[in-house]
Formats: sequence, C-alpha cells, structure tokens
Amino acid sequence: MVINYNTYNTIPKLFWRQVTDFSENISIWEKQDGLWKSLTWGEYGAISRDIGNALLASGIKKGDKISLEDISIYALYGKYNAEILDDKEIREVSKDPN
Repeated sequence: MVINYNTYNTIPKLFWRQVTDFSENISIWEKQDGLWKSLTWGEYGAISRDIGNALLASGIKKGDKISLEDISIYALYGKYNAEILDDKEIREVSKDPN
C-alpha cells in the first residue's frame, strides 16, 4: 500500500483516509474491566465525529485551542456523549491564551 503524502499531508487527512478506506479493520485495542476490546476505524471515526460535534455544540469554534485530558477514547466518548444525551453543558474547556 502506497500513501500519497502530497494528498494526505496532515494527520486529520490521513486519519479520515483510514476511516474511509479501512472502516471494517481494527484500529486499536483497549483493555476494559480486564477484557480486551477492539475498535474499528469506522467506529473510531464515528466516535471522533461525535466528540467533534459535541465540542462544537458547546460553543468551541474552528481555530480555538483546547486541551482534552482523557487517555481512553471510550472514556472520552462516554463522557461527552452522556453529557449531550442528558442535555448537560459540556464541562468548560480551558482555551490557550496564545
């Protein structure tokens, strides 16, 4: 497999290429409650899109600088998705002053 790095010249472009071209393939594994769980590129893309939409719904705009603290994509997704489903405001996100 050859990747055209002139076309996929950023991490997000490369990520979404993986989501599109390999949506059924396993992307990552994570241990939860002692069991290994897999996440496909398609699932990873859907979770990423949901998190992005949640952040936009909270008032964050394109170009804003933010920091997310969670290490687990499952925990991060669960945190933001649960807050949206409960009509709660997403926790305030510190913006970089620069």
